[in-house]
Amino acid sequence: LQFHSGKHKFSSDFGYIYDYQIFDNDSSQTIATKSIISNLNYFNSDFFKGDFNVGVNFMHIIPEVYAYKENLRENRLDLFISYKKLIIKKLTSSINLREVFVSNYELNFSPSIGFNYLLLTSLKHFWDYKFSVSRSYKTPTLNDRFWASSGNPDLLPEEGINYELNSLYKLTNKKSKIQLSLTGFYMLVDNWIQWVYVDTWRPKNIKKVQNKGIEASIETGFKVLKLQFNSGVNYSYTNATEIKSYINSKTDRKQLIYTPEHLCKAFISIDYKRFTLFGSASYTGIRYTESYKPLEEYYLINTSIGKTLIYKHHIFSINFKINNILDKAYQNQERYAMPGRNFAISIKYSINNLKFKNNEKN
Repeated sequence: LQFHSGKHKFSSDFGYIYDYQIFDNDSSQTIATKSIISNLNYFNSDFFKGDFNVGVNFMHIIPEVYAYKENLRENRLDLFISYKKLIIKKLTSSINLREVFVSNYELNFSPSIGFNYLLLTSLKHFWDYKFSVSRSYKTPTLNDRFWASSGNPDLLPEEGINYELNSLYKLTNKKSKIQLSLTGFYMLVDNWIQWVYVDTWRPKNIKKVQNKGIEASIETGFKVLKLQFNSGVNYSYTNATEIKSYINSKTDRKQLIYTPEHLCKAFISIDYKRFTLFGSASYTGIRYTESYKPLEEYYLINTSIGKTLIYKHHIFSINFKINNILDKAYQNQERYAMPGRNFAISIKYSINNLKFKNNEKN
């Protein structure tokens, strides 16, 4: 439900989600979750000459998992307020205040502040810089806390502070476009949660982690006759190390387990009328297991072809996808085999341009 009136915008939605799966084809090992979701949001585009946004998100979770105790429930309430305003010419600031309530946990207050400086803007050129500082929390999952004989209900939330600096440049003309982005980030996370082996495998708050690195990307687009080409490459380098241990007297500052230093992804798409041909390739560098055994790097190649059909307000999208074309054997986690070559077909139907009576004037 949405309502617009001048500078005011109000939206709300309600949903019910039911996830169900059976582990290892054994009906006694059911893993299911019922979730009731409700969201309310108010936006004002001219609040003291700035953008004001306030909202609340609520989720009631009812797990039905064979490894949990009975009658387990969890409520999550997320309250947030944000304000964005032009301070001086070309410099915009934003502040976000977020409070998260989770059953059986103390309040998680996560403020953030950001600045955006528009260095250059014209018909062809756009260049800006963004800097932000934010505080973050991550509540332990239900599995972390309640899995039979292994869960740890005394886990603390992960708590961190994040710094990010980004530069974005765009060059656009009638037939082509190019976009360059470079981001540097630095993060400190305390009470890092990791499953470790003591008497059995169980999660614990074991360390303080430092995470820093860079992300770089380039995207291009151009048109030849009636064909629209788009392509891009994204590379990230991540140095994630332990700087303090709560279970050992010293730390070795090795790369965190299952965190690759190098990731690279590339894609290309070709659009002709309402047909789309898409291809992507990815590289994942060496990762380390709990015993610090290296897992091999791997490459994956995927492709898909799709067609969109439009009739009045009705939109049909059909897509056929081939994943892992080279049938590569690889592991994201030790001893967990990933799918070889596999196929997917999707059909999507949507109705566009429906209007409620209270929206017809806008």
